[in-house]
Amino acid sequence: MYGVTFLILLVNCAIAYGILHYRETKKVFKIAVGVLVIFAIIFSYGAVTVPPEGDGDVTVAIIQIPEETENLQQQFLELSEVALKYDPEFIIWSAFVFKDLTVEPYVDFAQANDVYLAGWGREGNALVSPMGEIAYHNMHYNFFTIPQRIGQRDIKSIFFPDIHGIHTEFGSVGILECAEAGSTLPAKDFANKGVQFLLVTTASPSTYVYSWALGTSAIYRAVEHRMFAVEVIGDHDSSIIIDPYGRIVEDIAPEPEIVAGKIAFTKERTFYSRYGDIFGWTITGLFILLIGYNLYLRRKSPYSFCKVCRAQMEKGTKVCPNCGKKRR
Repeated sequence: MYGVTFLILLVNCAIAYGILHYRETKKVFKIAVGVLVIFAIIFSYGAVTVPPEGDGDVTVAIIQIPEETENLQQQFLELSEVALKYDPEFIIWSAFVFKDLTVEPYVDFAQANDVYLAGWGREGNALVSPMGEIAYHNMHYNFFTIPQRIGQRDIKSIFFPDIHGIHTEFGSVGILECAEAGSTLPAKDFANKGVQFLLVTTASPSTYVYSWALGTSAIYRAVEHRMFAVEVIGDHDSSIIIDPYGRIVEDIAPEPEIVAGKIAFTKERTFYSRYGDIFGWTITGLFILLIGYNLYLRRKSPYSFCKVCRAQMEKGTKVCPNCGKKRR
């Protein structure tokens, strides 16, 4: 994400400076042209190498929150039974905003229908296997829970959160909760731990207000690590399935309360997955070197500059010979 935003900034600055340079000198600014050529090469490479959309081999069905939220347990169970006609391997409940609606009572459903059932559990995010086993992962890798953990003296979890995927017969699943998907770090830690599929949940009753932001974060995480992701929004009609190139997977369920599509557990990883923010650290390092070199040149130079008109003058001059401003 930061690499993309830096590229956008770089291209726009190059265009703007190129225009200003041409207005002043009537000459083409070669560096700006070079930047645009680099951008064209990057864009063309992406357009050529991104594969066409393809179906995965694992079906995921998301049960969304109905508009009427009375008797949710019965509604979610009935909708899950309807979703069985799509032969899902995973059924995901989106009612993370309703903490009293947990998946533990529905172990029998997962066993009887040979599906994985994901949702909220008594110990956080839970995944029920077809064998009746329940795995939990409640990472809390976000700033919203820092005051609570400080109050509990759980300082270690702030700096060293427990990152682990949940093993399934298809591969490893990583669960990110809401704001955790907004940071690049948790998803990258998941990728380093061998996670092959991201499940992004929400835990706020007002997620419909910023569902587009949560969906965008999930798209970035999927692209950064070449893996499928599911964004489960707390609203009743906003959940999406995302492929490793950021495209929304076609919904094969006509019911408004169900989103279903094909995914795959991928093994391909990106340069970012392997090396992380090396690009960002390189830019930061060059910036620090530039500041240090500038300070070195300023100290060695026999000249200084007027703070008003920026005219060059010898060090020690009390009055600027250009504008007459006294130096403090």
